Amino acid sequence: MKKLNTFVLISLITVMEILIPGCKKNDNNEPFININGVTNGAQYFIRHVPIVIITIGSTDGELKSLTIDGSGWSYAPTILDIFVEPNAALDTTSTCSPFLFKSGYHNVVINYNINVNIPDTVTLHFTVKDSNLEIAQKTVAFNVVPPTIIMHSLELGDQASTVGSFCASFEGEVYNVAQVTSNYAKVDLIYFYNTTFFDALYSPDDSYIQNVTWGDSIDWANWNPKNSTRFNYVTDTNFDFANAKWQDIIDVAANAIDYKAYFLILGNVYGFKTVNDRLGILRITNLSGNVGRTIQFDVKIIQ
Repeated sequence: MKKLNTFVLISLITVMEILIPGCKKNDNNEPFININGVTNGAQYFIRHVPIVIITIGSTDGELKSLTIDGSGWSYAPTILDIFVEPNAALDTTSTCSPFLFKSGYHNVVINYNINVNIPDTVTLHFTVKDSNLEIAQKTVAFNVVPPTIIMHSLELGDQASTVGSFCASFEGEVYNVAQVTSNYAKVDLIYFYNTTFFDALYSPDDSYIQNVTWGDSIDWANWNPKNSTRFNYVTDTNFDFANAKWQDIIDVAANAIDYKAYFLILGNVYGFKTVNDRLGILRITNLSGNVGRTIQFDVKIIQ
């Protein structure tokens, strides 16, 4: 008799689960999260960690929140450090992780700019939650290492010299007028001498240097892009160019704003920043005083 009662009870429960909606647990789909830009297990130089592209979505619910936890960054993620598409999706009352979303959004892409300025192993944990209280998680880890320092000793000639006036500082290459036509996209330093600024190094996008055509041989209109280089005169007498490490270079070059380095004399040191955000320092080692002048300098650039 007990066995029969048990059978009847189980049968009734089964029938009720079928007939009465809500008695059975909902089969909601988890949201999804994909991470691009950075690669798990990869190695990046300091200040050159790619933007982290976070693609999240929910097929049967609205997105509610995204949490970013990790180690090895120099600051916590905030709205100022991210770009969101659609840009109206974020609830701006939450300015840092966990980020909250406004109602009605099912798919969002976040570009997260992580600035790591010390060597470290960075592990990022991402958690997305939807309106069904379902969650998805993803973890990515990568190594951040000190940058390599590239060093060159270079010589440039002025507009009357047989030595090239145009320089690609990172590659350590110098181009004359004939060569620069096919290499201008790499040029970030230009040497020119006159009685206004005397010996000077110019950024290609400096308006003054674009009035000089090297005997009508330079067609500035066809220079696209005209690379932007910015200079910063190093006035610290304690600064030792010869022993400068990568952090020293960052310290003197990161805030460079001048379009040219002029009135150059032997021993001058300048920090400089190129269009691709490479930072470097240069030291003037020789200046010739003859017609067809030349300038020699050493450079250190962090990769």
